[in-house]
Amino acid sequence: VENAFAKNYGNPKYNFSKNEISKIKIYRNDFLISRITGKKFSEKQKNEIIDFFNNQENFDFGETTWELNEAEYILRFYNKDGNEMNKIWLCLKDCGMTFSKKFSPNMKFGGMSERGRLKISKIINLE
Repeated sequence: VENAFAKNYGNPKYNFSKNEISKIKIYRNDFLISRITGKKFSEKQKNEIIDFFNNQENFDFGETTWELNEAEYILRFYNKDGNEMNKIWLCLKDCGMTFSKKFSPNMKFGGMSERGRLKISKIINLE
């Protein structure tokens, strides 16, 4: 499986978000208040986030048994018309996992490397 993924690293056909992204927002993964806790990212952060999810060095193969309700945050990706195109759940504190509605081999099974965990925390500025 790892070899099959590796053959497709950097393949534009499988890049995260094939469509143009106009904005990215982050929400706390809390059913009752998530929609009012949204924070829009700057253009620079938007580009860094897209680059992050397309760089396989930010991910490792490993533990994949976690539930979406364990994720602290949800990243939502919107097109220029304001329609949601993609969604990624982030479990940063306890498990370092992601789950993407749009699959990319660059994200392996969704487990972030130590480098990736530090980098995404810095990009989205949660610490």
